Amino acid sequence: MGPPSYLGHDATAGVKARGSRGKAASTWPTAVPMLMVLALIVVGLLLISQSHWRRGAASIAGAVSLAALLRLFVAPEKLGPLVVRSKPFDIGFCVLVAFFLIALGSGWLGSDD
Repeated sequence: MGPPSYLGHDATAGVKARGSRGKAASTWPTAVPMLMVLALIVVGLLLISQSHWRRGAASIAGAVSLAALLRLFVAPEKLGPLVVRSKPFDIGFCVLVAFFLIALGSGWLGSDD
């Protein structure tokens, strides 16, 4: 008996990829890029919470830029949840968000403080 058809994917793929000890074979390499991006976002949020919102916005812009660079140069199998849509869409969206955060933090949008 196979997986339910409404899942749209092979539900047994995770079982096939597991090693002899029952752990996922490629969990660590997939987690590293996501953890790097999340670490920069956490730093940015901490800076914002300490009233350094411009530095926090710059840190989050760096995280989004890192996500775009990772999406550009790293294979999708290694990125895990950083792959959302097609490569051009993911890169374009990340660049757009990073540009907006840089513009917001630098005052290009007319914010006084």
